[in-house]
Amino acid sequence: MKALLTLIIAIVLACPAVDAQNMRRNTPRVNRRTITEVSRVAVLNDTVALPGTDSIAVAGFEKPLRVNKESVFVSNKSSRELISLSLDIIYMDMQGRMLHRIERTLDVTIPPGETRRVEFPSFDTSSLFYYHLSPSSSRAVSATPFDVNITVTRAVYPIITEQ
Repeated sequence: MKALLTLIIAIVLACPAVDAQNMRRNTPRVNRRTITEVSRVAVLNDTVALPGTDSIAVAGFEKPLRVNKESVFVSNKSSRELISLSLDIIYMDMQGRMLHRIERTLDVTIPPGETRRVEFPSFDTSSLFYYHLSPSSSRAVSATPFDVNITVTRAVYPIITEQ
């Protein structure tokens, strides 16, 4: 036991001192420009449910069978440029039972009054599901159709500063 302790102490003393400044970083450095850009945006609640106000519309969901991406069309009906939004997506089987739920934050740039198609990774990593309104193939017989319920939970606009 004493020999083991002596060996451990000898190894520790023989190791060169490690300077924290010279250590290789395993984590990326913080980009100061990113922090500055983030500080210039305002996070606002979605206004889809409020009639007569600025809003975001999501339509045209698509996820064909054996495809690992999903897509939607996002329309910016507001008077300001949209730079990011978060979607709460609930995936349901055709009987209305929940299969999966996920919140996706999408970095998009959509000018006021315009629409963009946005893609993101699919929840279906096994390629066994397809959106029931997507074009189907002959192989869809062995796959499971699903429906979605999408809610915009957050919209991010740049702050307009008066000069």
